[in-house]
Amino acid sequence: MALSHRAALVVGVVTLVVTLPNVAEGLRAAFVFSREGQWLPAGVGLLAGVAGLGLLAVGVRLCARRIAAKRLAQVAAAASIVAHAAGVSVGLMGLVAAVVGIVYPVILMLLLHGTPTTTAPAAAAHTQRPPDEDGLTHEQRRLRAATA
Repeated sequence: MALSHRAALVVGVVTLVVTLPNVAEGLRAAFVFSREGQWLPAGVGLLAGVAGLGLLAVGVRLCARRIAAKRLAQVAAAASIVAHAAGVSVGLMGLVAAVVGIVYPVILMLLLHGTPTTTAPAAAAHTQRPPDEDGLTHEQRRLRAATA
């Protein structure tokens, strides 16, 4: 089941609100740990910040009613899950970071499960039917029936 435009707007706003602090803290942690020479925590923080930026882009696309943000959401959610799972396992992040960085991307992917992966309108995806035995297409037969 695809999201309606109103539901996409709500999910987009929630995504923005949830991931904005995540981006700020991830990039701040990457900066602080890199200055101290601790590269593993810096890398985890950088990955979490970049994944948060991807989720922010998904939120912006959903707020702009571009429902087809599925591929970007998949990549950003995977990066977020990996970064936060590594951060929790090393002891850099707590329970709140696990909920924001692991559980919310899974919920977002479940919500976007039925949405299309491209932004092509449904009318553009219509394929031309092959001609029948008379060599007429479906549209030509409809036109002939309407004018007869």
